[in-house]
Amino acid sequence: LTSMNDRAGSPIFFIQYPLPYFVASAFHYLLHLPLTLAGESHALGLVFFFAAMFLNASLFLWCSRLVDRPSAAVAAVSGLMLPYVLFDFYYRNAIGECFALACIPLALCFSHDLDANPRRAVSGIALSIGLMFSSHIFSVVMFLPFLELYVLVITSSKNALRSLILTALGTALGA
Repeated sequence: LTSMNDRAGSPIFFIQYPLPYFVASAFHYLLHLPLTLAGESHALGLVFFFAAMFLNASLFLWCSRLVDRPSAAVAAVSGLMLPYVLFDFYYRNAIGECFALACIPLALCFSHDLDANPRRAVSGIALSIGLMFSSHIFSVVMFLPFLELYVLVITSSKNALRSLILTALGTALGA
């Protein structure tokens, strides 16, 4: 990018997300992988596997709030087969976006606790949004309006303003 436009650079907005590479570095260290390109490739492959399992677990947690456990298990496994997920994991290799996709159902799961256990809901939303911020910032920008609308739909009308404020607090803490 720096050599484009007669070496004046490129006007592309480029942000490198750190979390997937920190996780890959931890796998590299913990598993004593070799300090070669092959070792780094294996560590990144483990990160993709971890992101897929994290997505599956968070989909199961969210769907188990909506339906019974066997149906939630089918939905979680089916969620890994969605075209965009397959495209991200297998074609684009968008490691940051894969991590962010795994955090979306986790935030939706914690939003169901806003009425019953607001402290847990705020901390869970903060964790999810914080992981998303360090994984893929553009996913956060696209997801936050949906999260606010989702909270409006699932909460009762008398607690709607309180739930929106708690969601905004969780988002601010995560940021």
